[in-house]
Amino acid sequence: MEQIAEKVITQIKKHPQIEPLLTTIAQKYLRVETLQTRNADSADFYNLSVWELRAALEAAFQAGTQLGASVTAHMDNFVATEIDRLNAHSD
Repeated sequence: MEQIAEKVITQIKKHPQIEPLLTTIAQKYLRVETLQTRNADSADFYNLSVWELRAALEAAFQAGTQLGASVTAHMDNFVATEIDRLNAHSD
């Protein structure tokens, strides 16, 4: 089951809406231009207020809740397929 959990997490991270969503939240609430590492302290580290951080976390939570329903349906199918695959190999 741990293998399935790891695969589910990987699948969620690959969801096509995750990266643009996180980037939009970072830009809107944290004044962060990109979430790509640029290997420069001045470009990779930011000073921000707790209210900016809170607003970004609230936006991420709300977006995750909305996105969650579609991801859940997809993950249910993915998990069922993985369980079937594991059961077939254990026979």
